[in-house]
Amino acid sequence: MKYQPRKVFVLENGSYQEITYQKYCQNQQSDQSYENRFSIPQQGMLLEVSREVYADFYREKERNRYLRKLDIENGLLSIDSFEKADDNGMGYLTQTAADMAGAVIDQLLLDRLRECISLLSSEEQKLIHQHYFDEISEVELGREYGISQQAVSKRLKKVRERLKNLMEQ
Repeated sequence: MKYQPRKVFVLENGSYQEITYQKYCQNQQSDQSYENRFSIPQQGMLLEVSREVYADFYREKERNRYLRKLDIENGLLSIDSFEKADDNGMGYLTQTAADMAGAVIDQLLLDRLRECISLLSSEEQKLIHQHYFDEISEVELGREYGISQQAVSKRLKKVRERLKNLMEQ
């Protein structure tokens, strides 16, 4: 347990009894019946509950942790952020618009790059695809083509220069 609870409530004869945390720990070690008891933290206290309540509590806790992780990964926009007196949420909207504009520009550049790659010879296309998309190293490509790594590097440099010129047209 991450902290020592202020109070511990255990079920004895159908009603809750308050004991100290130290007594609870001693009972767990000495009393076999405590092995099959389930407790959940509530407002700084430890409360004994049924197996079903225990399972539901931790299932819900895990679900909330997972949803928070998704919120962070996906940049969730909270309505609460618009309620602050010093911030009307426009900063977020402006940032989102800028991100969207950047994404559109990136997509246009990728489309142009694909178009330019299609203008290369089949050997050049194969070399680019193997190195950049299949992530085959220059050394491995040299072995496959029967040339040195330096020769592969020079070929890739020439193809990149050709692509650059095609992109600028």
